[in-house]
Amino acid sequence: MDKEKSKKGLLQPFSKLKALAKSGEKCSNSCNSRVGLSCCHGVHSIDGDHRENLEEGKQQKQFSTIDDILDNEVGSCGLFHLFIGLYVICIQGSFATGVYASVFTDYTPNYHCNINNSTLFDFDTSIFEDNLTCMDDMGEKCQSWVYDTSVVQTSASQEFDIVCDKGALKSWSGILRMSGVLVGSFFFGWLSDNYGRVTSMALACTILSTAQILLAFSWSYLAFTLLNIVSAGSGIGCFIVGFVYLFEWISSDYRTKVSVMAQTPFALGYMYLVLIAYFIRNWRNLQLVIAVVNLFLISSKFLLPETARWLSSRGRDTDAMKSLRFAARVNQKRLPENLEILEGKEQDQEDKDISMWTLVKRGFLLKRLVILSWNWIVITMCFYGLSLSSARDERMYENMAAMAAVEIPGYVISALVVECWGRRPILSFFQVLGGASCICAGFVPLDYPTVKLGLALIGKMGVSAGFAVVYVYTAELFPTKVRNTAIGVCSTMARFGGIVAPVLGDLESIYLPLPLLLMGGCSVVAGGVAALLPETQGRKLPQTIQDAKMKS
Repeated sequence: MDKEKSKKGLLQPFSKLKALAKSGEKCSNSCNSRVGLSCCHGVHSIDGDHRENLEEGKQQKQFSTIDDILDNEVGSCGLFHLFIGLYVICIQGSFATGVYASVFTDYTPNYHCNINNSTLFDFDTSIFEDNLTCMDDMGEKCQSWVYDTSVVQTSASQEFDIVCDKGALKSWSGILRMSGVLVGSFFFGWLSDNYGRVTSMALACTILSTAQILLAFSWSYLAFTLLNIVSAGSGIGCFIVGFVYLFEWISSDYRTKVSVMAQTPFALGYMYLVLIAYFIRNWRNLQLVIAVVNLFLISSKFLLPETARWLSSRGRDTDAMKSLRFAARVNQKRLPENLEILEGKEQDQEDKDISMWTLVKRGFLLKRLVILSWNWIVITMCFYGLSLSSARDERMYENMAAMAAVEIPGYVISALVVECWGRRPILSFFQVLGGASCICAGFVPLDYPTVKLGLALIGKMGVSAGFAVVYVYTAELFPTKVRNTAIGVCSTMARFGGIVAPVLGDLESIYLPLPLLLMGGCSVVAGGVAALLPETQGRKLPQTIQDAKMKS
């Protein structure tokens, strides 16, 4: 019995050492047993493999920033980046269907009173000269109308007779739709910062596709308008949250160029919509096809990992490392087992208390927010102001395709020069370019329509490039916890520019070039105040308030 106890005592240190080697824990030298001490020291002199295991167990945890992990461990470019890139392109492109679909589904074709109970549109110009669009030949108000179906077969305005006395309802429908974009920008910015990028994207895609399906079965023009508000608001949510998601996953080597080109999905979605609308001229069928395609985007909740930056900013470093390890596995790489995120370890009380109100309470953040908001408003005003005329005549499809296509060169040029010149000078330059184009177009006589159109296209290209830069610039100027909220606020303010743009056309009655001169002047001023912002080129993405305090 004594021999068996002695044997167990001799084997005990070896069992303990084996467990230590497997778990990576440090060997304890506090053995109370004389036998345990001698055995523990004896192993070091006998077995070299055990000695190496002990040395590995003594390794300390390695802390690294998310930027460094993405650059050095996950990789700058791989299958993971290709997958999320293609997925986010589809998500961001859906915004175009949410905000522009009504251009086709709510198109108002030429019409006239149904005088002879005929369903065929009369192209005789004498009908319009005699003002028989809203009054019949007896001077009475029309009770029914006949529509030109050469551009679209059916539309909501046509089906619900939103013409003549009811024509103002269409203008209000457009204003309310843009108001939905305004509310959606702010709401999904807040939602994303508080509940995560993936959850917000999936919710926005769900609301968008559901609203678009219901739109195809609209029973009244009021229902059509309300559902369009929801569709536009959720569409902007898909776009801004998708942008931030992509921005936070891309490594610093490619972040700027990819983020600038991330505006391209909107133009692609715009052209995709024009293509589908060209072949499907029935508004209900068009709306249903768009909705069914967007239904597939709901799977983002199950296919996309949450960004490590957002998880870390919420104190969930363990989950953040899981996302990073997943990205590394897809890229066929493996992160060190002892790697941990540095950001979560260095947060002070100031950063724990950060919220959306920090944008107002911190003077330097408020200054940036005001300047950037003004730039967003002016860019949007010029963007829509130069584009709205493209869908007013029979060449609607060709004009809208051209306006969508000209955006892409603007994004490409911006991506090529933004790393050379920096964000601040590029934003100022493109603002001035767009403003100068508007001013010059205002002074071009009507006898030179080709010159006027050329300047309008140059202005649209410049405005598009400015849009690409201002998104990246805004994201780089604010810390992680309020980054999406800041973008949401700026995007919300930009919607006021979109709402004002159609009203500017009425100023032509005062002075014909006034709308273009006003847009051009505002753009030049915006380019000037942009020079007051700090440059972010070559800097890491700010994680905390202290990181965001960058000098000009």
